[in-house]
Amino acid sequence: MPSEVGFALGLAESQVRHGLASADGLHRYPAVARLVDAGGVVAWTAQKLVDHLDALAEVVPATRLEVIEESVVGWLTARPRTVGALNRRMRRLLLHACAAAGLLDDESVDRARLDRRVEVRPTGDGCAEIWALLPEPDALAV
Repeated sequence: MPSEVGFALGLAESQVRHGLASADGLHRYPAVARLVDAGGVVAWTAQKLVDHLDALAEVVPATRLEVIEESVVGWLTARPRTVGALNRRMRRLLLHACAAAGLLDDESVDRARLDRRVEVRPTGDGCAEIWALLPEPDALAV
């Protein structure tokens, strides 16, 4: 189906697949969908939030996930936030959820916070290179 839709609309199949995946994510998370419909965040921020919530869905019960979703949406609407701030918040939530589920011990959570380094280097032409050293729990969150 994505190839036929892409052909009819003049889009690449990957663009259609990405659109379908985004729509599916918004269907799973109604608070995020309401936020997007209200114009509260750009599509990239919404997609990152959906990705983080999907990672959390693997370690927390559905009722807890709904509370987290509503909480993060409220946090995003309280004032302008960057995607970096969203990533940091969601990474912390995932680390603590993994520790609470017994997937990580407290020492691993503390080490995960320390074993992390991200560098952004401007290339001079308006672009930048990003280099990141991430422990496994952070990499899963990303």
